[in-house]
Formats: sequence, structure tokens, C-alpha cells
Amino acid sequence: MAAAAAIIPAQERGGIAGGGRSWSQLQDVEGELRREFAAWVRTARFEDVAEDELEMAEQECGASGQGGYYYRVLECLCRGSRKVRACKRSPRSGFVSVIFSFNHLSQGAAAVKKWVLEYPVDTSLLIDDELKRLVSEELLPATQIALPPFIGLRSSFCHHPKPTAIRQLCASKDVETLVCITGVCLRLSSVIPEMQVAVFRCTGKASRNFQYVLCNHEVSVPVIAGTVAEPQVCEACQGRKTLTLAHDKCVFASRQVCKLQELPDQVPEGEPPQMLFVYLYDNYVECCRPGDVIAVTGVYRTVETRVNPRTRNLKKVHKISIDAFSVSTEGTNVFDVDVNRPFAPSFVGDAHRLAADPGCYERLVCSFAPDIWGMADVKKGLLCQLFGGLTEHVDGEGSRMQSRGELHVLLCGDPAVAKSQLLRYVNKLATRSVYVVGRGTTSAGLTASVTRDPETKEFVMESGAVVLSDRGVCCIDEFDKMNDHTRAILHEVMEQQTVSFAKAGIVCSLNARTAILASANPIGSRYDTKKSVVENINLPASLMSRFDLIFLCLDLRTDENDERLSRHICRLFRETPNAQPEVVHLGMNEPSGRNGRDHRMEAEPRSAPESSSGGVLSPAFFAQYVTYARSTCRPEMSGEAETALVEAYVGLRGVGGRNPVGTPRQLDSLVRLATALAKMELAREVRARHVREAARLIRAATYEALTDAATGKLDFDQLTTGKSHSQRLREKVLCNKVLDLLDAVKPDGLSREDLGLRVDEYLARCLRGEETSLVDTRNRVDGVDPQVVFAPVRMREVADIVALLERTRKIGPISGQRYTIIN
Repeated sequence: MAAAAAIIPAQERGGIAGGGRSWSQLQDVEGELRREFAAWVRTARFEDVAEDELEMAEQECGASGQGGYYYRVLECLCRGSRKVRACKRSPRSGFVSVIFSFNHLSQGAAAVKKWVLEYPVDTSLLIDDELKRLVSEELLPATQIALPPFIGLRSSFCHHPKPTAIRQLCASKDVETLVCITGVCLRLSSVIPEMQVAVFRCTGKASRNFQYVLCNHEVSVPVIAGTVAEPQVCEACQGRKTLTLAHDKCVFASRQVCKLQELPDQVPEGEPPQMLFVYLYDNYVECCRPGDVIAVTGVYRTVETRVNPRTRNLKKVHKISIDAFSVSTEGTNVFDVDVNRPFAPSFVGDAHRLAADPGCYERLVCSFAPDIWGMADVKKGLLCQLFGGLTEHVDGEGSRMQSRGELHVLLCGDPAVAKSQLLRYVNKLATRSVYVVGRGTTSAGLTASVTRDPETKEFVMESGAVVLSDRGVCCIDEFDKMNDHTRAILHEVMEQQTVSFAKAGIVCSLNARTAILASANPIGSRYDTKKSVVENINLPASLMSRFDLIFLCLDLRTDENDERLSRHICRLFRETPNAQPEVVHLGMNEPSGRNGRDHRMEAEPRSAPESSSGGVLSPAFFAQYVTYARSTCRPEMSGEAETALVEAYVGLRGVGGRNPVGTPRQLDSLVRLATALAKMELAREVRARHVREAARLIRAATYEALTDAATGKLDFDQLTTGKSHSQRLREKVLCNKVLDLLDAVKPDGLSREDLGLRVDEYLARCLRGEETSLVDTRNRVDGVDPQVVFAPVRMREVADIVALLERTRKIGPISGQRYTIIN
């Protein structure tokens, strides 16, 4: 086979060929465009291209390094190099896409750029053909390579000069032109084959040497705009209607349908987001996943729809779609950090200089939401969530257990303390994030829903918020307003990091490796410090126990705090938009929780100097630093950190006095927090100071939130029982008294009203000291104020106690709505 024959002709370009504007409009300038493009490829070099990677690829494959930038790229491809950034390979079809930048085309190939934008289909076919000619006639003979290591070359384009929002596309001027849109990938279909070249084989009989044999003549017909012109007569045997489709000889392209939704900041207020279907082919199949923000450059198409598939009548309303030329995955944050782009050497140097600064931790905290005053410990906890821990696989006997690395944080407290602002800042800063509000979120919108695929008409899954935010952060505002059925979905997500799904015959388990950041307001819109956190927040205890950190964000009413806060807000209004916020040194009596304490991370032999903060980091650098730490830093646990972990866990368990507090989940939280703190410094090992700071954050957050207001002691059991220690003690006293009263009058029993009156009299006597068993009762109070335990009883409490004893089969109903004790 000849070298040139090894490359498939350009007319068989997967999914793009055919259906464009007429080729006749390019015939007059075809020769000139070919010459301009070929000369540009041979000679053009660019200052904005870092050639270090290309030079390294040339050294490995032995390329000459002569000619223009793209000429050198083609030579590396011919020599089998796989380390060239300006191309994308298709593992399914063997095609290679050479990615041309419009910024580069402007420098010496302006005419080609113009025709690509206005007539993308035909001009790209011309460029593909010219690439094939350059490879087969110049590069292959020069490199003495018989066959190239690829089937064919295709041209792709990036850096479109005029990116457009989805809702700004205009059918009258943009149809069949090259457009660039950016949106969120909501759903990807399965990969399906699409025929590009149909091969027909003749089944007729031909006379050869006076014998009739099968003709077997083959004819190749390209698929144009989804239709095939089936040949009617065999050119070899002249047989009519003897040609049948030979599927084993046809050329197919892999195709995938992507449902794209416009970005939230592109949606006008009060309007729903618009969506568009994008068709991905060969090289760009499975190039993204649901939840990614992608920039698509492709041909804007309109497809007619039929009234009935069996009739030729067409509707006047057309469907719109985009045939993708190229797809690039972008960061989901507003600072446009591309997570797939290699980090620049200059940035890597700056990042390591920041990590080596003794005040790196303080500087990161100062740079996190600098417009929000105070809340230092809250910011530290959210920073730990952004950097995250490590997902560990622990090999056990006959099993392989996975430990999650994502941290879950709950912000609860008074309104107007910037909880929602912190959530939005994390949403913008995180590389991958989804923001939802509890009241308008359903269980299907949170996990996954079932829809019909418009192409295959089969049921397909459409990912929800926690699946879209896989390996990112899912921010849930107004968490307390979410209904119980929707919240129940999060139990599996927060611990197993998966979503089990069984609908419409689809049974699967989806990855939901996301960090949950939720905010909740107290019942009555004001946090009552005399009640426990479980009593204040309308959340089930089983769900609250899954949060690594629970922060109380309270509106402390003191003259000093009010003055400092008002001055900070006034300064924000006074400063210009580009002005740098003032760096506030942490640990200086800023409120964080109930007691207003705040601390720096303990250092081993060093302490952070006052000047170590060095100013607030820019948001772009901050976002990129978080991405760099998450993708490159994997600290290991040192021996001293293990010892510190054991000591910290034992110390946390002993905070509650006689009753041990916490569960092994707190040990996992310690490991995750310490690992995140080590990531902030790009450390190779988790040190003892990281563990001590992690333990301090748990004490300042979760343990402070779980302090029983009636006793002033830590009550961790309220996360498992849903009731504070004083509530459980009062319930025990009431249950015992009800059983005593019913045992004294059996078998006659008592009604609820009678029980309420007698229990109320008993509690009043206890408070007055007239009850003989008062001493024993006070001993059972265990430090709780007797006014709380022996407060007057309400009929609703009596009903709840009776229902509890009835469920446990200690009492039973008799006639006349009376109850008696069961022996």
C-alpha cells in the first residue's frame, strides 16, 4: 500500500463532512488558500507558544526541529510522538486532530481564518486535504517513514475570536458558521457508531471465463447530511438493484450527544437557562463528564423535523445543534482556572515560595473572603474543605475498604451573619462546584433523574447536583428548609460517597465524591443559646453526625464587635472596586463561635512573624493554588503525627468527663483535617502541629456547638439521640413517675389528663423540697438546673411520654382512654 493511501481522504471526516455551504463559493480562491496555508504551516513561529514541551518531544523522537511550529508538530506526529499538546488522538478510530489557534492564523493566514469562520465545513476539508498532502509528499519521504502511525489527520480550532452565549446564537446569521459557546455539561449519551462511508457489495452474477460467479464488486458512497445515495446499477456486471450494504466494510465514526446548559452568570434574571445539544465525534468522545464547564467550537446546525417519520411533510420549526470541531474543559470557577492545563513554571515557583513562608496558613486565611469580617475559625474550616484530605484504600482481610477524603461542613446560626456569602465564595473558588437552595431542590434534582434520549428514545439518567459536583463541593443553602425525603438521600452521599439508583429499569451506583457545605437557620430565625444545637436547628441527628465540622455563626451583640463590624462595612463602601482589602491579623479577639476565641496553627520550632502575611492573595492565584495543591500534593502520615493523633483522639474522647464523647468518625475527621492543613503548605508529611490544629478546630467548632446550655458540658449524645442531656434526663424522670403512678392504681389505670395533673403536682413538690425522694432525684440530675428538669409539665409532653411507653410495651390502653401498666 502506498504511503498516501494510508491516510483516509478528508471527505470522510467524522460527523462534519457534508451539509455545509456550497463548495462552489470556494473554488475561485481554493488554490490561493492552499498555498497560503501550506506556506504558513512551513514557516510560521509564534512568541506566545512555550516550545519547551515540543523540543522535548523532538529530542525523544529524533525530529529535525526545522520549519514552522505546526510543521514541527506534524513531523513529531509522523515519528510517533505522543507528547505534543497541539494535537488530540482518538483511541477508537486512530485519527489525530491538529489543533490550530485562531490567534496564530491571524499571523500570516488571515484569509484562511476568515474562510474557516464563514465556511467551516468546506474550508476544514480543504485544510485536511492539504495536511494529508504535506504529510504524504514532504514529511514521510523526508523522514523515510513508509506508513504514518495514524489513520488520518483532521483540523480543529480553538481561541475563537468571538465567543457567544447560547441564547445569543442567531439562526439567520450563525447557521453553518463556526461558533464558540461555553456551558455546563448536564448529560452525556452512550457512545454510538455513526456511518460516514457506506460500502455496497454486488450480489449479482457475472460471466467470467464462460462461468457465472458472484460479482462482489464494491462501491464506496460517502454519507452526506445523514443520507446515502444508494447506487442502482453495478458498474461491473451492470446488474440492477443487486447492491447490498456491507456493514463490515463501512466506515463508522464514534458519536456522543452532550446536553449543554448555559452558565448561571449568562442567564438573565427571572429567565430559565437555555440548553443545546452538542454532537461529539471520535477524538472528543468522552472528553468531559457531567458537571464540567466546557468551551465548544463547532458548526451551528439547524435540523428540520417531520410531522410524521413516515411522511415527507416538514415542520417550519427546526431543531438546533452544534457539531463539535473541538472541546476544551475549563475550570468552573469565575477566575477561569483551567484544571487540565499544565501549571506554568513561574506559578509553581510562586506557589512553593508561598508554601515555604512561615505565615502561609495565616496568609491563606486572610485571603479567603477578605470582605467578610472576622469568623476566622469558620474560614479555616472552609479552607480545609477546599484543600480536602486524601481518599485512602485500606486493605483488610478479604476486603478493600475506602475511606473518604472530602470534608463536610455545616454553618448554622443567626441570619445576616454572611453564611450565604461564604457559600457563594466557596462556590466561585472551588474548581468544581454546584450551588443549590434547599427550598427549591427535590431528591431527583439532588441525585439523578430519568429522561428519554431524543435520539434513541431510550431512558437515560440525567445527573443531579451531588453527582455533577463529583470531586468538588456541593453548596446547599437554606439546608433546614429542605424536606425530609430529600435530606434522606444525603446519608449515603456523605458517608459512602455514592448514589444508588433504581428507576425505569436502570440500576446503578453513581459516584458522588463531593464535599457538602450546608448552611441552616435556627427555628424562629434566632439562635437560642439556652437550647442545644439539635433543638435550634430543624435537622435530624443522624445527618448532623456526618458533618466533620459544625460551626455556630452567632450575632454577638457587644459594643466592640458592632463598632468594628460597622467600620469594616463602611470601609468596603468607601474603597474603589480594585482596591486591596486591608489584611486583618487573625487571633486578635475576632469572634468565632460563642466565646470569640481564635488561634494560629501551632508551629514546631518556628513562629509566624507579624510581617508574614505579606498582603492578600489575588483570587486567580488563590484558586490556582488550591487546584495545584489538590492535584499534586499527597502528604503521608509521619510517626510523630500518628502519636499526636492518638493523643488528640483520646483527649477529645475525655472532654465529656465520665461519659466518653465522640465516635471513630471524629478520628477520621482528625485525619482529614490534618491532611488538608498539610496540603496548604504543600508538605510531604503530616506533622504534629497539623494534628494539633485539627483537634483545635474540632473543639472550636463541633464540640462548642454540642455544649449543653443547661449543664455547660459537652453532650455528644445529642447527635445520636436528637435530644440534649437535660431533655433526656427530664424524659427519664417523667417516664419513671408515670410508671410509678400507674403501678399504684392498677388495674384501674389513669387517663392522660389525670397523669398530667399528678405528674405536675409531683414536679412542684420536688422543686419545693417536699418530695421524700428528692435527694435521689437531685443526684440523678447530674449538674442540670432543677428548674429545667422539674419545670411544670405540658399535656403534649404527657402524650409523648405515654406514646413512648406504649411503643416500648411498658403500658397499654384499656377502656375509656385509660392506660395501665403491663406486667
